[in-house]
Amino acid sequence: MKTWFITGASTGFGRVLAEQLIESGAKVVATARKPEVLAEFKDKALILPLDVTQEGDVSSAVQAAVQEFGGIDVLVNNAGFGIGGAIEEISDADFHEQYDTNVLGQIRVLRHVVPVMRAQNSGTILNITSVVGHRSPAGLGLYASSKYAFEGITESLRSELKPFGINVIAVAPGAFRTDFGGRSFKRVANIIPGYEATAEGTLEWIKTNAPIMDGNPVKAAKIMIQMAEMENPPQFFPLGKDSVAGILDKLDRVRADIEQIRALAESTDFD
Repeated sequence: MKTWFITGASTGFGRVLAEQLIESGAKVVATARKPEVLAEFKDKALILPLDVTQEGDVSSAVQAAVQEFGGIDVLVNNAGFGIGGAIEEISDADFHEQYDTNVLGQIRVLRHVVPVMRAQNSGTILNITSVVGHRSPAGLGLYASSKYAFEGITESLRSELKPFGINVIAVAPGAFRTDFGGRSFKRVANIIPGYEATAEGTLEWIKTNAPIMDGNPVKAAKIMIQMAEMENPPQFFPLGKDSVAGILDKLDRVRADIEQIRALAESTDFD
């Protein structure tokens, strides 16, 4: 059985995935900022404290996993959260908080896990991005930009690690019935009047619909487990009907825009 290392296992996809893997008999390293919330996995998984914003935590957790299981076969880079608000409302502190977890935090984990996989000459990395890493609605510009960044990192990483026998997949979920509308999401403090119909509309929709989203996280977790068994998985793996439709719609709009101005766009060479 493969050894899985999961960040952000306290809630959402991370927790459901840990549950499914433990049930299947896999070797699981479940990490969270507050490991006590993973008490139900005691004696069934290796539970470790891990705050991805702390380099020391990352190093210690990866070392402990390797010491316990001898290696890491699958990394699920899942830890993250969302900050909502109009672009004008975002402070420097909001930006740094969002990126320290959703981008720098993921890179910290990669810096410590990738050497383990390169030494093994094998492994699978599931970087959990989002449909908003491809299309960014009003009110989610900061959060979406962190997911766009993670998509770009994943694309380069895949090319860099392919020669080492390591598969890298950007997993882009749509709207799933997790706690994203609860403690995994917060609004910026600086509220500016005038965005009620745009940014505020998006944030209110998330808050209202989070408990009744169509996406089933258990089904998503089972598909992620299948991903880890694929010999040549796709680089981009949307999850959910809304993710597939949203990304295809964005691609259609980009193509239409390019075709409209193609001659002008291509007219920039020296004569």
